Amino acid sequence: MALLGATAPAALAESAPVGRLLYTLETNCTVRGVPQRCAVEAWDGRTATMYRTTVNGTRTSFRLFETPGQRGAQIWSSDRGTWTGLDKLSLDFDRRILCLNGDGLCLENPNFFASLRQQYPELRSNWIMARFDAATGLLTAICYTREACNAGF
Repeated sequence: MALLGATAPAALAESAPVGRLLYTLETNCTVRGVPQRCAVEAWDGRTATMYRTTVNGTRTSFRLFETPGQRGAQIWSSDRGTWTGLDKLSLDFDRRILCLNGDGLCLENPNFFASLRQQYPELRSNWIMARFDAATGLLTAICYTREACNAGF
């Protein structure tokens, strides 16, 4: 799924998130390799954490969920007016950057990585890439090293 179909002007994106605002962050992003400043909001909902990233007036929203036996990621599709499965998510712990669908949208988010380290202290990997089911957003595959991910993941 191309990231382009998942972005919309902020006024046309999904309704306001449900839950409590965890933090807002002014940070660095890249959109298809072009560095830009962006704003990130993280919202704690009952079943997922939603992230809203705004770059030059364009908002991309994605959410991560983890319930017993299920982990996943979804992105808001303004074309469909619904959440759809995120294709790929990569996490670079050394640079504190997460990328959606390859390098379509990457954002530097130290809060996100600090939270992961606190939530999963046994996690020793500095690189994670995950793939998800396009319809449901459920996790289908994961690798924990850059070498393994680059070798055909």
